[in-house]
Amino acid sequence: ALGLVLHAVTSFSDPGVVTRENYKAAVRKYRFDHLLYERKECRTCGIKCRPARSKHCSVCDRCVAKFDHHCPWINNCVGEKNVKWFLTFLLVHLLMCLYVCVLTIAFMRMEFLRAKERHGDLPVGEGVVALANTLLILVHFCFGLYPIQSVTTIMTGVLSLMLGGFFSYHMRLAAINITTNEMYKYDNIEYVERLDAKEERTWKT
Repeated sequence: ALGLVLHAVTSFSDPGVVTRENYKAAVRKYRFDHLLYERKECRTCGIKCRPARSKHCSVCDRCVAKFDHHCPWINNCVGEKNVKWFLTFLLVHLLMCLYVCVLTIAFMRMEFLRAKERHGDLPVGEGVVALANTLLILVHFCFGLYPIQSVTTIMTGVLSLMLGGFFSYHMRLAAINITTNEMYKYDNIEYVERLDAKEERTWKT
């Protein structure tokens, strides 16, 4: 239920839409660095001076302050006003996947140990052969008796790795006050500098 609520909140929350009525406040808040951002207008939105760190989203067809990216998971932009909900959304789903993965592993481990107590240890050999045979017995036990739990463990384990990496990446960007959009822009600038045979880096983490 918490995951669905956070999904709804993140999907329908205002990412920080820039309009003709509020763009002046955003211009005062974010300064132009004349490297990534220069003064320019957005003819689509009718904004005479699009604020720095903002971008016009081609999917939502609107300008968003401190634009990070457009997320297809929530069908909404991630920007200044809803990035906190987006990070909470990722964290909660990461914890949910980890919880289910650990829970199913603990359950199958308990059942496997109970089966060993009832039937005794099987001869598995020695060394590498013993390890391989033990793994085969374990896989056969899990998928033979608990196929749903086994598939659930694999799925939630993979999702945990993906969500963990994604969440860590966005937390790092938040910690250094950089958006995904700006990260790509910095990478492009450094690529151009390398083409120009410049040794110094424009931006350092």
